[in-house]
Amino acid sequence: MLGNNTWRYFILAPQTYLLGGTPLRISSNIDVTISSIDGDGAVLDAQFQSRVLEVTGSSNATFRGVRFRGGKPPDFEPPEVIAFELGPTGSRRALQTNANDGGGGLLVNSFSTVTLENCTVTGCVAGRGGGAFCTDQSVLHLVTTEVSECKGFQGGGSGEGGALAVTDGAAVFLRIVLVQNCFANGDGGALVATAGAVVSLSDVVLHNCSAAGSGGALAAAASADVSLSDVVVDSCSADGNGGALAVAGGAVVSLSDVVVQNCSALGAAGGALAATGRAALFLSNVVVQNCRADRAAGVWLSGATLSMNSSSISNVVAATGIGPPAGLRAASRGEGGGGILQGSRRARAPRG
Repeated sequence: MLGNNTWRYFILAPQTYLLGGTPLRISSNIDVTISSIDGDGAVLDAQFQSRVLEVTGSSNATFRGVRFRGGKPPDFEPPEVIAFELGPTGSRRALQTNANDGGGGLLVNSFSTVTLENCTVTGCVAGRGGGAFCTDQSVLHLVTTEVSECKGFQGGGSGEGGALAVTDGAAVFLRIVLVQNCFANGDGGALVATAGAVVSLSDVVLHNCSAAGSGGALAAAASADVSLSDVVVDSCSADGNGGALAVAGGAVVSLSDVVVQNCSALGAAGGALAATGRAALFLSNVVVQNCRADRAAGVWLSGATLSMNSSSISNVVAATGIGPPAGLRAASRGEGGGGILQGSRRARAPRG
């Protein structure tokens, strides 16, 4: 443990460090920088015996060139002993697990700040935020970093945020980041934001993430404020609404210069985007293409507001044939092109 109001700088050799069941803990108002020397990068491997990193107590930690691997919260059963069932899109739902804690790779709380630069977070698992859980007005920065193969599992299908979970007024900022191959057995295959969280994604790729609930890539609710700029969401899926993004409960989500493609919500609505329950969705220069859903393969609205500027929906397929209202562009072939369903309003997609 590092603590007690100090500043420290460490350099790690490019080798694997086995944590032996105890996470690296940084607490008590410490300011620390940990860097790996040139090479393949130092690996902090928890071997599914503990979290990799815990930062608390108004601490400030920066990591450069470090790989975080194989983390889990206390008492969490590792993935190989969890029982699964298959969802309608082929995703795996955890039938049972005793996980109640967040942050398999990183736990950031109590007004702390963590920055990862040129790092990777892989193969971590937790009930909320398999890669990282940021809460209690803390801040997490990811820069030129990759998060992959992380999972959010929890009993009853309530796991959230395969890669990241942000809540309780915390803030997460991603810049030049790849998030891929992550899964939640609840909402937010890559990321979930709730309870006044602030999330900003810039120059980010969300690829091949999935949720057994809603929001294959991202789910936002409970007055979260989320912005995406220069982002690509590709090949994500949800068994619930919002193959790419699901927005609910007063959350505000803004997309600018974003491409959403090859996403699906085959058993529900909103192949690309779904917004419900007083949520607000703002689209500027957004392209939605090649998405599929049972209903509204482009964007689905129910009790939410949508503002679109210089945006398009094309080549989408909805099984029940729900099409777009006037003023929004959608293209399809045959029954089921559907771009938008708003409340109970339905419009037949044009036949091609």
